[in-house]
Amino acid sequence: MNSAEKRRKWIKPAAIVFFAVMLLLTFFSNTILNWSLPEVSTCTVGEGFISARSMGRAVVEDDGTQPVGRFLVSTQMAEKLRLNEKASVSGVRLPRGASATLIAKIPYEEDADWTILVFSIENVDVGTRIYITAGAPAASYQTVVPNSAVREDGSGLFVLTLREKRTPLGNRYTAERAAVSVFDRDDTNSAVVGSISAGDTVIIESSKPIEPGREVKLAAG
Repeated sequence: MNSAEKRRKWIKPAAIVFFAVMLLLTFFSNTILNWSLPEVSTCTVGEGFISARSMGRAVVEDDGTQPVGRFLVSTQMAEKLRLNEKASVSGVRLPRGASATLIAKIPYEEDADWTILVFSIENVDVGTRIYITAGAPAASYQTVVPNSAVREDGSGLFVLTLREKRTPLGNRYTAERAAVSVFDRDDTNSAVVGSISAGDTVIIESSKPIEPGREVKLAAG
């Protein structure tokens, strides 16, 4: 066996060992990296409804001038309701003509995110438990996301979309910034317009703070 044949004989096994070692190192480095990545929960952008109605339970009380009912709503919901707006009243064995009118919106002292709605009540006895529903019917929008998906920085509002890249060792995911404006919202969802469209995947929760461009992993389940 000449020297050239000897070299060919050991080069092939050496190359196989080399590539096997590199593959193992890559696998373990990716596995270790994956453990340290922020874990995220996502949802798909799609059509949905934004509610403009607020419903609350109240006990009719006498404030010294008239019967009223009060209940708490989120401040963002309260902003949608107009003073002197009529509301519907429901309950057990209410007399005909029972009605309510929004007469005041009072900031809740313990938490600025909440507001007390005060309604004047007609044709209902003081002490009666009632339900009051105020506002307009829900509206439908093409791109709706949970409120938790909408973020804000010095450049304005945005969502983090999920970009997927296929690799030999599995799919990799990166969070990307997409600027949006909030067109409408309620206590749960926001209707947005901007650099996203129906079918996009957005991040709604993460185990760690995320900056745009950060690699992430999907939450299990």
